[in-house]
Amino acid sequence: MRSLEQIKGTAFESFARDALFGLIRDGDPDVGNGAVATLGRVPIGITPGQVLGVIEANPPLVPPERSRALLNLIANKHPTDPRVIDRLKTAARDPDHGADVLEGLTVSDPIWVVANARTAVAGKASRAQIILAWLRDPAQRQAFVQALTAEPAGLRAEIAQAIRDVIQDRREQQRLTDLLH
Repeated sequence: MRSLEQIKGTAFESFARDALFGLIRDGDPDVGNGAVATLGRVPIGITPGQVLGVIEANPPLVPPERSRALLNLIANKHPTDPRVIDRLKTAARDPDHGADVLEGLTVSDPIWVVANARTAVAGKASRAQIILAWLRDPAQRQAFVQALTAEPAGLRAEIAQAIRDVIQDRREQQRLTDLLH
């Protein structure tokens, strides 16, 4: 790991990046997953767009679980590349694994997350909690919660608890939980 950090900014950096990308596509799960883990710890000048390119270039060579791990990795880099953000929006719609990208998507495109609150939450308070934790603007948090007022009562009660767990300001907590009742 340390040797990878030492080549950052040198002529060997692109060679190491290409080698890591090759290992990510390796058929041996231990090799491929190890390459993903390495990429997460030492990004050596790799952009989210480049990682997305690896996923999209040869889908059969990047198994779904490895692809999800890579999407999670790039989501948590809070990307600005519109192509990457669009892919994260698609990933967020996955009811089983979409929560993995919600932090990065919320930071990168809070307007989309608020406008698609019901889709982003997908019936799970834990997803609402992630979003509430990463929405920085109180007005956006209010719009997000307002979009969830038609959810079932049980889910609204769980979201109210998420609000109490995440939002520090007592007045804002009260304002947001009142919207759910």
